[in-house]
Amino acid sequence: MATKYYYSPNASRRIAGADGTLFNFEVIDQFVGKWRGVLAEDDAKRQESLALLVEKKLISEITEDEYQEYLKKKTNPLYSTGNSNRREVSALSRTSQAPGVRLVQNPEDRGTPSTPKTEVKQPETAVESEEDILSVEAVAPPKEDKPAKRSRKKKSEAE
Repeated sequence: MATKYYYSPNASRRIAGADGTLFNFEVIDQFVGKWRGVLAEDDAKRQESLALLVEKKLISEITEDEYQEYLKKKTNPLYSTGNSNRREVSALSRTSQAPGVRLVQNPEDRGTPSTPKTEVKQPETAVESEEDILSVEAVAPPKEDKPAKRSRKKKSEAE
């Protein structure tokens, strides 16, 4: 039998047919938090099971051209960033331009740049002593909030 092609808007999980057959759609990309997928099937019995899923509108049948087009646009589900046209950035262009930061050359690599390091300046004044930091002062206890007064109706109004 001829190969038929199918598209699933949610291929994040395996899809079960009416007879219990499980279908693993090939993930192509992510849309609205779900992975979309396509499947090519040439087994007649599995195609019958897929036809029932098409009737229930869980998946849809597509043409071979659409199937090939989806495969061309396929992204890696583990490392998808949404932009496959990203350019590589060299290590030198990723170094910080902030004041006090300088690029440190690694002598073992004969001048190849390594991870940028920042210079740490020691404070000029001494840090407070631990005794000053941990001292506890006596303070007044917190004031208790009085509950709001409720208005009471007079007995004469209630009767």
